[in-house]
Amino acid sequence: KVKTEVRILQHPVEFRRKTVSTVPLIKLVLEKCNVMVGRSFGSELEAVVDDACQRGLVPLLLFPANDAITLENKDAIQQLQAAKQRFLS
Repeated sequence: KVKTEVRILQHPVEFRRKTVSTVPLIKLVLEKCNVMVGRSFGSELEAVVDDACQRGLVPLLLFPANDAITLENKDAIQQLQAAKQRFLS
C-alpha cells in the first residue's frame, strides 16, 4: 500500500486544456492524489503544508530548478530535513 500523498498545483489554463493535460492520468495511477486548481494558493496551501508537518510528513515541491535536490542523491533526506527546518522557522 502506498503511503505517499501527492498534491498537484494546477494552473486553470492547463485544467481547461483536457486534451493535453497529464493530471487526469496521474490521478488514475496514484492512489492518494489531490489536485488544487488556481493561480495563487496562499493560506489554503499553507494549511496543507502545516497539516503534513503536524503528521510528521516532509512536504516536497517537485519543480525543476538549478538548485533542486535530486532525490537519488544519498544525502537527499538530510538536505530535505534541513530544508524543512528552514521552512518551518
